[in-house]
Amino acid sequence: MNERLDPEEVQAIMGRVKEAAVRIVETHGGIVNQFVGDEVVALFGIPTAQEDDPRRAVAAALELHQMVARIGVEMEDRLGQGLSLHTGINTGLVVTQLRDDRDGRYGLTGDSVNTCARLAAQAQPGQILIGKDTQRLVAPYFELETLPPVTVKGKAEAITPFRVLRKTAIQSRLEASAQRGFTHFIGREMELSTLRKCMEQAAGGGGRFVSLVGDAGVGKSRLMHELREGVADGEVTVLTGRCNPLSSGTPFFPLLEPMRGLLNLTSETPDAEAVSSSLIGLDQALEPYIPHVLHLLSIPGAGRALPRNLDGEELQRGLRLALAALFTLAAQRKTILLLLEDWHWSDEASDAALKYLVGLIGETPIMIVVNYRPDYQPHWGNLDYLIQLSLTAFGTAESLRIVQQTLGVDRLPEQLPAIIQARTGGNPFFIEELCRSLLERGDIEIREMREAVLTGDLEHLALPETVQAVIRSRLDRLDDPTREVVLHASVIGREFSGRLLESLMPAEKGVPAALERLKALEILRQVRVVPEPVFRFKHVVTQEVAYETLLLKRRKQLHRKVAELLEAQHPERLAEIQEALAAHFFKGEVWPKAAAYSLAAAEQAKSHYSYRAAQQLGWQTLTAVKKVEKLEGEQIRALVLLGDLDSLLGELEPANSHYEQAMALSRDAAESVGIANRIHHPRFVVRDGGKIVYYEHGSGPITLIFVNPALYGIAMFQPLVERLCQDYRIITIDGRGSGNSDPIPDDYSMRDHMEDVRAVIDDAGATTVVGVGISRGGNQIIKLAIAYPGKLEKIVTIGMPVDDRKPGSLFPQTPDPRMIKALQEKDYEIFFQIFVRKFNPEPGLELYNVEIVKKYVQLPEKTILKFVAPDPEMNMVPLFQKIMIPILLIHGLIDGNVDPIHTRYAAEQIKHALVYEFPSAGHNPWISAPGEFCDVLRQFVETGEVAGAQMGDEYPPG
Repeated sequence: MNERLDPEEVQAIMGRVKEAAVRIVETHGGIVNQFVGDEVVALFGIPTAQEDDPRRAVAAALELHQMVARIGVEMEDRLGQGLSLHTGINTGLVVTQLRDDRDGRYGLTGDSVNTCARLAAQAQPGQILIGKDTQRLVAPYFELETLPPVTVKGKAEAITPFRVLRKTAIQSRLEASAQRGFTHFIGREMELSTLRKCMEQAAGGGGRFVSLVGDAGVGKSRLMHELREGVADGEVTVLTGRCNPLSSGTPFFPLLEPMRGLLNLTSETPDAEAVSSSLIGLDQALEPYIPHVLHLLSIPGAGRALPRNLDGEELQRGLRLALAALFTLAAQRKTILLLLEDWHWSDEASDAALKYLVGLIGETPIMIVVNYRPDYQPHWGNLDYLIQLSLTAFGTAESLRIVQQTLGVDRLPEQLPAIIQARTGGNPFFIEELCRSLLERGDIEIREMREAVLTGDLEHLALPETVQAVIRSRLDRLDDPTREVVLHASVIGREFSGRLLESLMPAEKGVPAALERLKALEILRQVRVVPEPVFRFKHVVTQEVAYETLLLKRRKQLHRKVAELLEAQHPERLAEIQEALAAHFFKGEVWPKAAAYSLAAAEQAKSHYSYRAAQQLGWQTLTAVKKVEKLEGEQIRALVLLGDLDSLLGELEPANSHYEQAMALSRDAAESVGIANRIHHPRFVVRDGGKIVYYEHGSGPITLIFVNPALYGIAMFQPLVERLCQDYRIITIDGRGSGNSDPIPDDYSMRDHMEDVRAVIDDAGATTVVGVGISRGGNQIIKLAIAYPGKLEKIVTIGMPVDDRKPGSLFPQTPDPRMIKALQEKDYEIFFQIFVRKFNPEPGLELYNVEIVKKYVQLPEKTILKFVAPDPEMNMVPLFQKIMIPILLIHGLIDGNVDPIHTRYAAEQIKHALVYEFPSAGHNPWISAPGEFCDVLRQFVETGEVAGAQMGDEYPPG
């Protein structure tokens, strides 16, 4: 252009482009940050975010390209070619800094900015290229073409550009959902019934006005859609008006489309005559309002113009009257259903016109439904035909149905619904978007029989950008002091004390008043008043999105200050809040305190059976330790703890690796021996052609061999191994069909299991051996002692059944129909969930039980079926009189798997048997009472006596 035109002409053309660029970008809610030569840099979402910023950016780019193309057509003869733009658009987080306007209003840094520049460089003349993140957000609203991946400077992996072709007919999120297919209507049946009843009343001549109030994504538009779909064709005129943030400065904008619908104006640019004819045809009484309607529609009306002296409030009053006359007179011909969307973005003129119309419809066949978010505070007056419906988030049951519908499955991983409910707060839109994001990222796979299977890590589940955008836009609409309070509170956490927040912020920020505003907006809820006010973010997503908007440096400073304030304000509660202290000191990079509190919190989490959380805290300890010197003690403790946690989860190789790392660091001989005793030393023996793997731990003159049904797994005994391995040699066994042992044979019986245990004892060279058997493992230990006298010195049984409890047995038991059904349907997850709750019913074991079920469902089906099948050799009654060595019978009195009556009966039959009962324990008493259990076991192993135990003959016969 510079070669063909005079510099003044070039300057004039560029001036037109720049002027148009500013107008178009600002019309779509963005800002032009700077002009660099012939390059335009525009920003959307800065300084204030809107939930549809990517869509606005693409729409602005299309309009800007069209405008430049028109200028190019005008100049084609002079230039010898057209004029065009090439554009790159990308979405993501950027760091901004205010600066001199001459260099652009904001300085921008971040990978998103660099990728955008690369996309612009790749674009050919006339092309608009967008990145993958933008494509996900705008796909329903624009036709896009996927281009081949390209390698660009500064990116290790190739990026896939998408070319924008044109707009689609879709205008709203609801229409986008309709295009890809709605999920079934869920959870709003009562509200829909109310709306339909109001519609019937309106059709009968009694006007109705219904307001739907609820947060973004809670289902307001979907409810209106269901109402509209249920209206009989031809009997009701259905009109829809929509507000949006861009139209909030356009008077009467949401009422213009309904008005066009009433007048049957199909042309985009109807003339004055067509409008006049439609008005008069509708009702002669509307003729005086023709100038007003033409004015509202921005149509020049020769001879129909408004009087020149009509302006200001008088004009507004006349326009309101014209609109009211149009709707009420049209309703006399056919009932009207007027649906108004997103009224929180309405302009003042529309708001006043609606309130005026609402006051006139009491005796008119009109139903008006308007929806808006809680931020908008309307004043509709006290009308007897006004109904307000507040839509709240869904509970767990409804959320579960949405997850199943969105994923198209019947079966879900047990933990997934709870995770999604916690992350989304039960918001239907958030749930659907999160489910689709999980599918897109490959964190969930849909397999046969409509089953969803987790394939990714959900511990740190990222929210999709569509959800984050909704939250960011709401936060950006807050005034600055209130927004600052939200940001500071987000650093503290989901729940925080008002006292701590006030200490964190300067007094002049007005924290108490801001908290009251946030409560009124339902961003926060107050959950406690005494001993001090405590608040909670209503939705965890709000806290997380607010937190992500803070720069890393600022976050670090605030975390450090929060941790110091917590220590100072709660010196008597440090043990209670140590996990919070660990998190804040870690994020504040105060490494010594981060290590100390992380380790203490990990040990506490382990004691509460929260093994996965304890692992995360253990790894956090190691990370903190590596940042400073002279913390070898904490590092060794953390490594040993991680080894114990791996062991509890049945992950023996990682466990041994952690123990060995700890030994390598230790400079204390006694400590090293103590760590070495925890190591799982694998051994194996072959019996009858099958390999049986067992593990040795610890050292000492007495060997404890733990025996359990193969199903249970050796990880169950880890609490005992940890506490006893310093004094005893301990052997645990992978039963056939589990762990690293060979598969279970078809004809495998209790006698075979007993022989496997005998083979392990012989291979290990164990001499002084105490057999400890859990459940049917107790039966096997007794059989072994009788079959091979001298092989065992003492016997301990825990929750041992006397027989198989089948019909006709000594102690028959009614089978659980739910478990039978689950087995028949091969739904082993449901089977084990019920089974585990029966033998570990103690409060506080819920997390432990979840981990147990995970292990059980991974076992071979043959092992599971062998476990549930009756064993003809189960009957122990004939053997009780043959027991000649000391025996301790242990039982938990709330065991839901084997009734304590089994142990009491055995005690009556066995000479000199000792019985020890745990009143508050289930099938595995050492899980919930490990300290007491180990004390009892030690006493019996070393003395043959137990304080507090009863002799078998103390139980009355029968």
